[in-house]
Amino acid sequence: MRGRAALYRDLLLIGVALLGVRPTSAVGQEKPLPEAQQPREVVLETKDGVLLHIKYYPSKLKKNAVPVVLVHGWGGQGADYEPLAAELHKAKDAVIVVDLRGHGKSLYQRIPGTEEKRELVRDRFGKADLVDMAHFDLEAVKAFLVKEHDAGNLNVELLCLVAAEEGAIVALYWIAADWSWPQLPNLKQGQDVQAFVLLSPIPTFKGLPVQNPNALMHPAVRRRLSAMIVAGGEDDKRSADARRVHGFLKRYHPPIPEDPEEQVKKQDLFLREQPTTLQGTKMLAAQELTIKGEIQEFITVRLVNRQEFFPWRPRKDSSAE
Repeated sequence: MRGRAALYRDLLLIGVALLGVRPTSAVGQEKPLPEAQQPREVVLETKDGVLLHIKYYPSKLKKNAVPVVLVHGWGGQGADYEPLAAELHKAKDAVIVVDLRGHGKSLYQRIPGTEEKRELVRDRFGKADLVDMAHFDLEAVKAFLVKEHDAGNLNVELLCLVAAEEGAIVALYWIAADWSWPQLPNLKQGQDVQAFVLLSPIPTFKGLPVQNPNALMHPAVRRRLSAMIVAGGEDDKRSADARRVHGFLKRYHPPIPEDPEEQVKKQDLFLREQPTTLQGTKMLAAQELTIKGEIQEFITVRLVNRQEFFPWRPRKDSSAE
C-alpha cells in the first residue's frame, strides 16, 4: 500500500521538477495580500431560491488562474477545507469553498413569490435534495465562476473540483451534468471541469450511488478527466471503497508508460492511500500527512502545466440561457 502511494508521489514530484512548480512565498517572508486578492464571503441565490454562502479566494494570476471548488461531506461545512484552501490560494489558484444547502451558513431558502424565507432542515433531506445540491448549488457556483472568468479573473475552462465523502457523489453528479450540455456553434456551454479529487468517496448515500450513468459512469467523467482518489489506508472499508472507484476508472484510462518522463506527461489517474484512519476533510488538518501538497502537485501537473490546451477565451454565462 505504502509502496504504491510512494511511487505515485515520486511521479508527481518528478513532474513538478520537469514541468515547473508554482512559486510560493518563503516562510517568514510573506507579504500581506492586496485587497483584491483577500478572501471574501459571497452569498449567491440558487435558481430555487437557496441563499448559498461561499468563500472566494481570488488569484493574482487572473486569466491564468486555475479555479478549484471545494465540496464538503454530509454534516460538514466549507470551513472544513480551510487548511487546503489556504494552501491552494498560496499557490495562486482561485478557490471557492461552498456551504451546501442545509450546511454551514446556507440555511435559508426564499419562498417563491414572497420576500419570506424558510429554514432548511438537513435532517429532513432525501435523495431529491442531494440532486438539488448538484443541479442548483454547484450550478450557482459555476455561474459565479463564469462571471469571474469573463471579468478576466480566472480561466473557468481549467476547473477542478475537490469533494469529500458524500460530497463526492454530489460533485460527480454535477460534473456529469456539466459535461452533458449541448454544444452550440458560437457558445461554449459546460465541459469545463478537467480534473477532480475525491476524498474518501463512499459508494452510495440516500439512494444515490456513485457508480451511476449520471455520475462516475458518465463517459466524460470516467474517461476524459484527470482524477485523484484519496482515502485513509488504515481503515480497511474506506480504503476498499476508494480502491473500487480507482479500479473502475482505471479501465478507461490509458496504461501508465514505463518511461518516468512519459509517466509524468501522460498519467492522469492517481490513488493516494494515506497512513491514517482519518477520512475526508479530517485528513487535511493532520500535519503529519502530505495530502495537501499532493493535491497541489496534482493540480500543477494536470492543469497549471497544461494551460496551452485550455486557453482563456470570452464566455457568455450559460446559466442565463
